[in-house]
Amino acid sequence: MVNRDGTLIAEVAQVTVDPSAGSVMVNQFWAAQDNGLTINPKAVQGQIESNIIQATSRTLKEQVQFDQSSVTSLDWRGVSDPDLP
Repeated sequence: MVNRDGTLIAEVAQVTVDPSAGSVMVNQFWAAQDNGLTINPKAVQGQIESNIIQATSRTLKEQVQFDQSSVTSLDWRGVSDPDLP
């Protein structure tokens, strides 16, 4: 659960792990958010969906590599539509 600027967010993923293939598949994703007064519900829905995509991408695909002075991995691949539940 994250509490940032008064907004409470919780996310849970159901995954299937295939150790022989080294793959993880997200089957379902649940998210709950208490953001207080909502002026634009569609914007909040978009924010929640974007959080799901970003969390899935960061967990399963993204990687940052460094050398002694800078970031060296500028070509990471995030998730695409087939990777999402």
